[in-house]
Order: sequence, then C-alpha cells, then structure tokens
Amino acid sequence: ARAAQVLFVGRLGREKGVMHLLEAWRRWGSDAPMLEVVGEGTESDAARRFVSEAGLESRVRLTGGLSFHDVQRRLAGSRLLVVPSLCFEGYPMVIREAFALGVPVAASDLGSLADIVDESVGRRFRPGDPGNLLEVVRQLWSDADALAAMAGAARARYERDLAPAPNVQRLMAIYETARAIRAARADGRLNGERS
Repeated sequence: ARAAQVLFVGRLGREKGVMHLLEAWRRWGSDAPMLEVVGEGTESDAARRFVSEAGLESRVRLTGGLSFHDVQRRLAGSRLLVVPSLCFEGYPMVIREAFALGVPVAASDLGSLADIVDESVGRRFRPGDPGNLLEVVRQLWSDADALAAMAGAARARYERDLAPAPNVQRLMAIYETARAIRAARADGRLNGERS
C-alpha cells in the first residue's frame, strides 16, 4: 500500500466535513495525492459509498478507527493534515500532534482554527466549500518548498508553545503570580491599607 500523503484524522460526523474533503478529491482527478481518512462515525457508510461510486479507491483509503500508535505512525509519514471542520473547534489534539511531528495543516477558516493555522504552518480554506478546499490544498501541494518550510515551522511552534516544558514554565509563572497576589492581600497591600 502507498504511504498516505495527505491525512484526515477524526470522527466521521457531518460536522467534521469529511464529505467535502472527499468531494474535493473527486474533483482533483487522477493526479491527486493519496488521501487517507482515519476514523469512524455516522458518515462512515456514506464515505465508503462515495469513494466507491466516484472511483476513488486508488486515491482515497478509508481505514476506519486505528490505535493511537497507528495514527501517530501514519501522521508521521504524511506530508499534510487536512481539518475540514464545519463546526467550532477548540484546539484539536490532532493539530497539536501534527505540529509535534512537523506536519503542516490545511484547515477550515473557522473559529480557533483561524488563529491556530496561520500562513507559517499551513493554509486555510472556506468551511463547507469543496472547491475552495481543493484550490487551497492543490496550490499548497504543488509547492514542495513551502510545505518543507511549514513542516519546520510546525515543529518549532510545538517546541515553543505546545511541548510539556514551556507549558510547565507558563503554569509555574501563573502560580507564582497568584502566590504573590495572595501574599500581598494577606499583607493588606491590595486592600488600600498602608502600614
């Protein structure tokens, strides 16, 4: 089996936009890279039917649910993660994992994804618009230098903002600030009292 070039990981529910992703791949045609769709959900049967009826079996692989280890292995071997959500997302764990592995992200321009996926680490497309998804991903895919630069930037972002060490340091600074405020209150300095 060919290695996944582009990856989707998530629940196959309507709100995740996987059917729009599959439609974009149908429109892309025979020169589309291999897309691997990892996950199960209410749209699983519809996705399997679509892939079969559109003749996408040579360009789209639906794996179903996989273990965490297998997902990490596939993500590490991918060149791009696509997050076509139609609903608000917080900070999807799969994006954090992609950044940790140096994988650029193409995501819906929606909610927090608009802030998380900036031009340094990926590209954004209009949610629910297979044509725009195709246009953005195909342009990005055709620019190997940009993908390589984004891969490096994604890993650097993980190291700077998302890895355990910087987060522990930020948390300790918050605790220290809270401790100092509490001590100041205990001394009466924050209540307008002067000794």
